[in-house]
Amino acid sequence: MAIIALLTAPAVALGVWQSRTALESQNTSLQNQIISSDLQTVLAIWERLDHHWCRFLAASNEDCRAFEFGQLSGYYELACGLFKDGVLTTKAARTLEEHLAEILPRMHVNADFASRFDALRGEPNTFENIEWFCRTYARS
Repeated sequence: MAIIALLTAPAVALGVWQSRTALESQNTSLQNQIISSDLQTVLAIWERLDHHWCRFLAASNEDCRAFEFGQLSGYYELACGLFKDGVLTTKAARTLEEHLAEILPRMHVNADFASRFDALRGEPNTFENIEWFCRTYARS
């Protein structure tokens, strides 16, 4: 028995080492997929926010401005919800997170933007993700 154990020990050790290496490789691959997914999501949100900001600022009348602000706030609500639900978790999302933390609290205290949010509020929980984000990331 002892001889069999001595002969098989190197094979077992090699198997354990190969398994550990494979798991580390798989973990790295999964982390890279998560970062890539976060980056793709962040870039898409940035593109849409930029698009709707440009349309909001270029709107020729108040009805168009109100519509464009609705579109813009929808993307802010979506982005905040992704952070609230823990979907965006990597460093790839940091710049978007910093933008939201910088702009949304300022929009909430600005009279014009606050009235625009109020005009769009159909139910008490409308913009709950934006409000959560503003509470969570409030600057002292």
